[in-house]
Amino acid sequence: MSTEEESTSLSEAQVNMLFTRGLIGRETWSLVLRMFRGAPGPAGHHALRTCEVAIESLVESAVDAACAVIQDKLGVKTGDLAAAVLSDGTIERELTRYVRAELAVVDSEVSATSAPDEPGESA
Repeated sequence: MSTEEESTSLSEAQVNMLFTRGLIGRETWSLVLRMFRGAPGPAGHHALRTCEVAIESLVESAVDAACAVIQDKLGVKTGDLAAAVLSDGTIERELTRYVRAELAVVDSEVSATSAPDEPGESA
């Protein structure tokens, strides 16, 4: 999946989560919501890309944190070996997949809370 396809796969609920968790700013959030609600334009697409960069940054922080724990426990002084071993991007792809799975849960939770009761069911 290309970055552009991934960007368009973010939903309003997912962008809301990125905002409420402090991963994107109010202006980015507002521009993306306007785009979702029918005001497309370069600013909205740029804001959506900013959401993608926020996810990339989150993943990079997670990789750095994991490596830091390992290096601390083993007394490693530099991250040179980690950079060499992890240079193919596999861990980043998998963590990005994980972040997207967590964001997908947001969509399912929003759908579940906004779905009307089935006929014959009581609340």
